Amino acid sequence: MIRAILEGGTVSAAVVAVALLVMRRNDRRFHTDEFGRMVWRMPPLDQLPRARLTPLVRLWLIILRFYLGFAAGMVLVRIVELALYGG
Repeated sequence: MIRAILEGGTVSAAVVAVALLVMRRNDRRFHTDEFGRMVWRMPPLDQLPRARLTPLVRLWLIILRFYLGFAAGMVLVRIVELALYGG
């Protein structure tokens, strides 16, 4: 059973690798460096369009900020607990 799973994973990985190699050869839109790795460079910031923040996006960013603050606070509480009580 375990051997069949390992062999299936190996075959699947080989199929995906071959498919990616074939796709990369056929698509010349990407630049590659001397090692054959794909190279992509971000355009300069002054050429990028401004981000459009809709009210819904703003709401989710606010929720994310509160979540991150809460998570950081919980980590600090746990650190203090460990420091004072030793676990």
